[in-house]
Amino acid sequence: WEELPIGLVESILRQDYLPITSEAEVLTLIAKWIGSRQRREEDVTRLLRSFRKGDSVRVRISDMAALMGALGTVT
Repeated sequence: WEELPIGLVESILRQDYLPITSEAEVLTLIAKWIGSRQRREEDVTRLLRSFRKGDSVRVRISDMAALMGALGTVT
């Protein structure tokens, strides 16, 4: 997953019929794409646009840490 180009990851995450049980899984997939690599903030922001806001979405702390780190909000 980490090796896939951003365009492909974005097209997968934007699918209306993505087989996930919660939108939180989209954030998990983005965090996995980030992995241990240094990603451009613009690319992470681009992928975050595929997240659909919903009620009572529970996000794993490790996913939030990866996302915030990639966005430069955590050192």
